[in-house]
Amino acid sequence: RAVRECDLVMPCEGRAVAREIGVEYYETSVLTYFGVNEVFDNVIRAALISRRQQRFWMTNLKRVQRPTLQVPFCPPKPKVQEPSTVVSTLREDLHGLLTCAAFTDLVLVAGGNTTGGGTIVHAHRFLVAAASTAFHKLLMTDLSDCVTTRRSSDSSMLSGTFGDTTLGNFNSDTECLLGSDHNQPRPASRLKEAVKRRSSMQTLPQDQRPGIHRELNHAAFQAISIEQWDDRGSEQSSCDHSPRQTPAWVPIQTVVHLSKLVSGIVLRVLVHFLYTGTIFCRECHLPSTDLSELKQAAEFLELPELQMYVTNLMKKEEFLNNDLSQQYLQMLCGRLKELCLEGGLFSDVMFQLEDGTTAAHRPLLMARCDMMHAMFSGDFRESNAKVITFPGVKQRTFHILVQYLYTDTVPTLKIRECLPIVELGNRLCLPRLISLVEIEIIDLFQRVIQAGGDVSEDCIYLLEPLQMHNADQLVEWCLTCMATNYNHVCHKHAKQLRSLHPENQAYLNRHRWPPVW
Repeated sequence: RAVRECDLVMPCEGRAVAREIGVEYYETSVLTYFGVNEVFDNVIRAALISRRQQRFWMTNLKRVQRPTLQVPFCPPKPKVQEPSTVVSTLREDLHGLLTCAAFTDLVLVAGGNTTGGGTIVHAHRFLVAAASTAFHKLLMTDLSDCVTTRRSSDSSMLSGTFGDTTLGNFNSDTECLLGSDHNQPRPASRLKEAVKRRSSMQTLPQDQRPGIHRELNHAAFQAISIEQWDDRGSEQSSCDHSPRQTPAWVPIQTVVHLSKLVSGIVLRVLVHFLYTGTIFCRECHLPSTDLSELKQAAEFLELPELQMYVTNLMKKEEFLNNDLSQQYLQMLCGRLKELCLEGGLFSDVMFQLEDGTTAAHRPLLMARCDMMHAMFSGDFRESNAKVITFPGVKQRTFHILVQYLYTDTVPTLKIRECLPIVELGNRLCLPRLISLVEIEIIDLFQRVIQAGGDVSEDCIYLLEPLQMHNADQLVEWCLTCMATNYNHVCHKHAKQLRSLHPENQAYLNRHRWPPVW
């Protein structure tokens, strides 16, 4: 069995026994050889003094010293273990975002025409726009002058496809996407302003003109339209749906028809790369494709990372693609933060917090957090609510949470900012977020100590709340820091130290350094 504290003979107990029998007390270690020479030297002295009492006439024994007191053994200063980070699941979560296909609002059609047919892939506008510059230009195009009736299945409602912050006049980058009909007179400005004022999760009143369609003059895109999409269960979807699939979906879809230069096989592989940064996936059973065709499509869609990825495959240098894929994910996270988190591009839900509101995207929150997935799916009222109340959470704390969900990183934190974040991360079952916050705060503590500062008061303040919310690594660091500076903490923060739980006080007393002996 494991050694327990009661199995050990403490120094105070050894000294008490030595006093009872009238002998000297020494400690030694066969592991570190501490005190070995002292023990033998003093045993010899004790023997010679005993002989001097019997042979008092021997003059050479008069100069023998009595056994000396042993300097107490000071154990080495405890070392703080380096904190570890929970393994990232960003790639797997983005793959789940693609396969689950919850709340998709973009339909990509390849290999057909504007009247039907072809390969259909469901995607999310916010992620596709963040991943591809060409898609971003296309989806940001102002289509308010293209309201036309196409067919009876078109809805009389128009979703605010382009968000309240994304519409604007054409620029030189987007004009190339439009056909020759972009110079036609625009309808009344009332419709344009109505579109601009609405976010991506809202719809226009039913008395507006039905449907939007525009032919495009672009090598990769043939047409774009806004339609009420009924073919949700198509067998030509992007990937086999995972067991985590949810029926949640958006009835009003942005439909993009790609040109004949982008085949259905290339489209599926390309969308998989947009989400995950790789073109290989055993679960999705992606078909093999012509690399030159895929490279050409990547060039048209302005995806330099995919072009380089395919080039490495052509040159038999696949080993370079691991770093390239990681760089792509970092770029994608940066764009998600810039466009979607800070810019609110195509957001579809609003969180009402204690001191403000924050816009977000349901599908990404669902893919990155199991608690969010449970909240937005099933029969919970939050699954259809446009504004969700988060009581007890401030805007700064929630912003750090969504930044982690979008980018897999946390920003620079202040010491006492970590408590509400750890509490929220524990409530939402996000161990990686907690570990990232722990590493950030430990690094900040170490910088303060290296600069000659004192973190004892902060350690006392954080200790017990962190224990409550399972921040075990930061708890261990705080306990070790206070134990190794126990005398200083007792002298400067005696009142706060006595306010700790008795178990924490007992731990610090047992592990104090240097020890009392």
